[in-house]
Amino acid sequence: MKRSKPFLGILIVAVLLGLVSLPFAQTPGFITGQVTLATDGTPVPHHPILILKVQSNYDVPDTLVTFSGPTGNYSQMVAPGTYAVKQGDEFNYEPFVDTVTVDEAQTVTVDIALVPLTFNSAIAGVVTFKGNPVAGVTVFIVPVNQGKVISGEPWNSMNPPYTATTDENGEFFRGVRPGEYLVRIPGSDEYLDWNAFVTVAENDTAHLEINLQEFRLLSGNVTNVGDYRWLYVTAHSLNTGRIFVGIPDTAGDYVIKLAPNDTYIVRCDGIANVEGHFALVTLFYDNEVLVFNADPVEVSDQDVSGIDFNMPAIGDLRDYTITGTVTDESTGEPIAGAHVGFVSYTARHNFYNSIFAVTDTNGNYTYTGKTFLEADSVIGFAYKLNYFVEFYEEEPTPYTADPIQITADSVISDVNFTLMPTPKDTLFSISGTVLGEDGEVPPFAQVIAYSTVGIKYADIDSAGNYKLTGFPDGTTVVLQAWGSFGYIPEFYNDKYSAEEADTLVIHGDRTGIDFVLAKRDMNSAVGKVSGEVTVNTNSSFNKKASSDLSGITLLVRKAGDTEWFSATMVDDNGSFELPIETYGTYELKATGPGYKDATVTFEVNEQTGLNPTVEVPMQVTGIEDHGDAVVIKTNRLYDAYPNPFNPSTTIRVDIAQRQEVTLAIYNVLGQRVKVLYKGVLDPGSYKFRWNATDDHGNTVASGLYFYQLRTPNGIQTKAMVFLK
Repeated sequence: MKRSKPFLGILIVAVLLGLVSLPFAQTPGFITGQVTLATDGTPVPHHPILILKVQSNYDVPDTLVTFSGPTGNYSQMVAPGTYAVKQGDEFNYEPFVDTVTVDEAQTVTVDIALVPLTFNSAIAGVVTFKGNPVAGVTVFIVPVNQGKVISGEPWNSMNPPYTATTDENGEFFRGVRPGEYLVRIPGSDEYLDWNAFVTVAENDTAHLEINLQEFRLLSGNVTNVGDYRWLYVTAHSLNTGRIFVGIPDTAGDYVIKLAPNDTYIVRCDGIANVEGHFALVTLFYDNEVLVFNADPVEVSDQDVSGIDFNMPAIGDLRDYTITGTVTDESTGEPIAGAHVGFVSYTARHNFYNSIFAVTDTNGNYTYTGKTFLEADSVIGFAYKLNYFVEFYEEEPTPYTADPIQITADSVISDVNFTLMPTPKDTLFSISGTVLGEDGEVPPFAQVIAYSTVGIKYADIDSAGNYKLTGFPDGTTVVLQAWGSFGYIPEFYNDKYSAEEADTLVIHGDRTGIDFVLAKRDMNSAVGKVSGEVTVNTNSSFNKKASSDLSGITLLVRKAGDTEWFSATMVDDNGSFELPIETYGTYELKATGPGYKDATVTFEVNEQTGLNPTVEVPMQVTGIEDHGDAVVIKTNRLYDAYPNPFNPSTTIRVDIAQRQEVTLAIYNVLGQRVKVLYKGVLDPGSYKFRWNATDDHGNTVASGLYFYQLRTPNGIQTKAMVFLK
């Protein structure tokens, strides 16, 4: 840590007078020296020096950082020990390191003569404004590593950027190492800032034509600014995708510099802290909570004012309550100590509730959340150790969860969860880690195994580890990893297509099956594409019932882009919604184990609007069995869920071998009401949804109904209740 010289002097006096004790010897040592250029001995001010601990008997930091003063001199107090002294700018100078040992009260001098690097690559260009060259402009050239700017903002002295200054002709030239760089020119009172990513090859020069753009002002007022710890307003270009930002002052007034002759989606984001609840509240102009309802703002050659936002006051915060039970799917017994939580379906427009409800000995819970909205939808989930996480209702992922409608001050009851126990009689397992491309563990992630023994799920722990269990010898498996919002799912091994995914055949425990998920910033999403996946089931190997399309992943990106922008999973009926960016041509891919990939393109423009709809046709292929595993040993009819229900319930069945199957609904008089399925099914697990209608499409009366699975091996019957 850098300390100023006055502070250092006071500290030394205090130590000598016995007023302050240090974590090391009573008489410290010092490493001092001067930083100069090796070419002519010129002192180099403000240069970073790293002092790395090699060995010391005292509890001191592994790395100390100090900087040279105006005359190139530096001084750092250290505990007795051995240290490596390094110069800290290896972008512009050759590496320097000297290892020294410092005793008590000893001063060791390490002078650093910097040798400038010789560059075979360069970034050059010309800067103009309104057709005229701009002289004296500083061009910042910042190294980028794996898509991330190495330096901070303002530029971290540990990794200083390259800089260049334009001459009277607006031209600049700067030698650099080969690699990727962010080239930036800060804005001024006349023009907008300019930024671009540039890749420079070995022995090559990247030439840039930089035309600085005149700006216009967009302004307005935000109400209730005092209720928020942090507020900002952004304007997102629908044509270029660029985002411009303004910060409201204490009176709520803000001004944004942005490009003229463009159309923008303008939004206001605020963070509040109430009773330990952190809220990220978002409004779109004109005071809409959903981006799809936002009024676009046209900016021509004139400034635009009056783009105001009525942010809700903290006093408008309202409660809502959800109650229900959590039970064991295999036994029907209540589960005590299960955690139940809810997150707003429009999470950026409502409270992130940091609390969970915990079930009592009878499996009951009561959850109280907070909302600013009169009406909203939330996603519910429940979990406990030794059980799979379940999202409402009976879904394995948040992407397929059914939203729960809430209103302010409302009480929603009978939001129930049935958790499936994790297998105890493990055969073989698959394990590994799921991390983001930044090396961080996602807040939530799950690995899905599509296999010849059915579908299995495993959640990651706090270190990103997962473990899937219960695979017999010879099981064929296709793996897919999902992260929380903003992460792009992938199949193993770094594949975004189920057809191209590496298939595993299990003949023992498999370890080290790792995933690294790409992360996208959803702040640039200003629209959505929605639609439906339809499936041609004319296939000799159909492991999917036509009423269940879960497991299909949708990915979208702009045509020509190499990276996917967003992803989701279809619901059981094949419906989907995906965030998209600005106007342009998009590519949409549908993929899933047991299906042939399908890709469609669509346009987003002023005619289609920001909410286009797309239909994606797919074809069933089935998961090829590369082993000799038994698929499912017995036929099984599961409990309908939810039960009682309104308006629909889901019935799951396991089929052990290819056979004729009939699944039908009967009333209490024994009269057949509805045939959900009649035909041949291959071995596998199937889900069927009943929407409380008869074979003629009429809604049935409230009451008790029986559902029956009939196969050549026997009949299984269970009961359910429909409530209007």
